[in-house]
Amino acid sequence: MIDLQDIVEQRLSGTADEGLVNTSEVMDDWGVITFYDGSGNVIRCEFIETERSWKRRDAVQDYNDLISEGVEVLVIVPESVLESVDNFLGIYAHPDVQLSSMDELGIMIHEIIPP
Repeated sequence: MIDLQDIVEQRLSGTADEGLVNTSEVMDDWGVITFYDGSGNVIRCEFIETERSWKRRDAVQDYNDLISEGVEVLVIVPESVLESVDNFLGIYAHPDVQLSSMDELGIMIHEIIPP
């Protein structure tokens, strides 16, 4: 299992110089970082998806809803599923949904070893 909290922290450290306020949340097997402007308006959401979580029933709807509200959306996935996710989003997602691999963003994936 991927250490999502570590990935969120790596991403936050990579975006710290943007001067935006942010919140982050890690669910079972996916996470989201939400960025706000100085007035508290959501301006960007970054979804950190795993090899399985990008298939969540509501994932694409979440992305599309945010885009329709004028929020920038970036979906971050492991390199191993990048092509599959790209094909899927190309069919079902709004064209403004952005996609990147963890490798492209310099994120190191660490596995959690169960006790």
